[in-house]
Amino acid sequence: MTRFLVFFFIFVGLFNSGFSYPEKRTFQEEVSPTLFLRKEDSFYSCKGEWDDLIFLGKKLSLSFQGRVKKDKDLFIFNLNPIRISLNQRKTKNFSSYIIYKGGVLTLSYFRGEGFIISGNIDFSPQPVLKLDIDIKGMSLRKLNKFLGVEDFPFQGDFRGKITLQGRLDNLLIEGKLEAFGANLEDYKIERVFLNFRGSFPWIYFSDSYVLLENIHLDLEGTFNLAKLYNLPYNKSSGSEYKKDFLKPEENTSLRGFLDSKASGVFVYRLGSESFLKFTLKKDPLQVPEIKF
Repeated sequence: MTRFLVFFFIFVGLFNSGFSYPEKRTFQEEVSPTLFLRKEDSFYSCKGEWDDLIFLGKKLSLSFQGRVKKDKDLFIFNLNPIRISLNQRKTKNFSSYIIYKGGVLTLSYFRGEGFIISGNIDFSPQPVLKLDIDIKGMSLRKLNKFLGVEDFPFQGDFRGKITLQGRLDNLLIEGKLEAFGANLEDYKIERVFLNFRGSFPWIYFSDSYVLLENIHLDLEGTFNLAKLYNLPYNKSSGSEYKKDFLKPEENTSLRGFLDSKASGVFVYRLGSESFLKFTLKKDPLQVPEIKF
């Protein structure tokens, strides 16, 4: 049982190609988290710590405690709390209920402040994800602060659903988000409705819109998530969602609204590849009640 648990946490932690370690550390040092187990009736209580990981280019530390139960080839993990810190910033607490059987990891739930992740990860023959993220209410400002992203131009509290599906090298992303009391730079936005789909790192917004008091704006655009959040990605891979609306020589640090010759059209760019296009809608918009 002890050997399996050590292998399990190493295996799950390393399956994502975003993980790496400082080059000077030996292999034994790299793959040895601190793990304590104690047998209690039909289950094991467990406690673990894992420091000095590099996750998606950011230093990550995590610790956890909870219970593990084995039933033949079935392993059940009830972990609470799970504490995660990125780049030595403020630690966030999570909880989870996970089932592992035959190379498939099933998340009954992985819960954090304002969101729940559920679904499964099939590790054979290579990791394939099918995860649903249910966002009940989350501050983009707090999320970006945890991820180490400062001065992001868009802020707001949002809710909605996001789906992640496929292999890590071809991860499909789609979802619907709604934000209240948001702002883009210094512009106040009452409500934002986003429909998006893409293949990492690209996502494409369509059939989306913004409400500014009595002003209704249709919204479309393209974001390179890797560039916005400084994440590693295969730059040579193409994507049907990549849109070259902006000139490639533009400085990626520049952001703001571009001059537009078209009446009622406003284009906001964030670097050389990410942009949002707002089009004034002449007819009043009947706002549906979106249920998540």
